[in-house]
Amino acid sequence: VYQAGTFCGNPLTVRAAIAALREYSRPSLYSELSEMTRIFCEGLRRHFPDAYVPQAGGMFGFGFGVQNLRDHTDAVRLDTEKFAHFFHAALAEGVYFPPSTFDAACLSTAHCKEDIEEALGRLEWAAASLAQRTL
Repeated sequence: VYQAGTFCGNPLTVRAAIAALREYSRPSLYSELSEMTRIFCEGLRRHFPDAYVPQAGGMFGFGFGVQNLRDHTDAVRLDTEKFAHFFHAALAEGVYFPPSTFDAACLSTAHCKEDIEEALGRLEWAAASLAQRTL
């Protein structure tokens, strides 16, 4: 049997995979990730009270124009224009979101509380920019 690939059998790749598996099996990993995401989502809701911000574990969504998102009927009511303005305002502040309101976003275990606080601080400026646009 012949197996070839850029990283097949590469010792560094194997060590990285083993380290990742150890990290994934840490008992508190997913609860810590979920808690960081909850803190971030609460901050988003504070800065953007009219936004829809659902969360599931380390994943979250972000949009404007709906309070609940159950089906296609709700999804088509999402305000894509307002999201586009938000996206560019956030990007200008160095906070990267998916470019579409229909995409999910997520944090990673590399994000710490200081990262969350910094991002939320930058998003406060993005919220001000968005509010200026709607005046």
